[in-house]
Amino acid sequence: MAMEKVIRNLPTLLFNSASVSSPTSTWRNQCWSKIVRAYFLQRSVNCKDWVLTAGRCFDGHYDPTSWIVVLGDYDRGRLEGTEMRVHVRNIVIHGGFTMDPYSNDVALVQLVHHDIDYPFVCLPGSNTDLLGSSCVITGWGATHKGDDLAYKLQKLPMNVVNASLCLLPSNTRSADYLCAVSDVQGGGPCSGDAGGALQCRLGSVWVAAGIVLDTYACGNTTELYTNVKSYLPWIQKTMTLLNDAGTIQH
Repeated sequence: MAMEKVIRNLPTLLFNSASVSSPTSTWRNQCWSKIVRAYFLQRSVNCKDWVLTAGRCFDGHYDPTSWIVVLGDYDRGRLEGTEMRVHVRNIVIHGGFTMDPYSNDVALVQLVHHDIDYPFVCLPGSNTDLLGSSCVITGWGATHKGDDLAYKLQKLPMNVVNASLCLLPSNTRSADYLCAVSDVQGGGPCSGDAGGALQCRLGSVWVAAGIVLDTYACGNTTELYTNVKSYLPWIQKTMTLLNDAGTIQH
């Protein structure tokens, strides 16, 4: 994520930090995500065992035993005593996910049930209006193009703007994307930030508004994000069906 100096001066949101990594693979640090814990009033569904991220993060590797979720991570270069490791039960990739071009780039990670009392980011409601919202993106991505991944969690303020200000992929629905802009020159997602969260504050609640998509350009102040609200039916259905299941679906 570009503009490290500015990002490090922002308030810390450590309660939201979580990383998804593979301890056995060379590509383990390419994607990072946020923990999502939501409660649907119309269903009795406990969602603290789910992580929302991007499908591209897994690169076709869907064996849950190859992955670990680390909650409370800040500096990935050292142990700080706040990290909590949780094993993965299921990896669920959206059935419409494609890589060329990227489309429906959404995935859910079901954790092995745990009793960790961990703060959360809420899912948006189906009628939540995020246009003009003040938001934050976070990640351990590079701070400049060509750099290695950052060791400390980076943050950058963003504002959701009209989708017409972003270049939409061909043959896609504009409703599936959010467009967000940074006021910081050269500030935006970079390599290693894919799958991270665009979080927006609505009153006293932090909402998981978007998922980081393109991270190759680096330094683009205006970027597209997967619109989480557009995938609420799939998210709710997947959580409901697999809460008591033990099979991998992708």
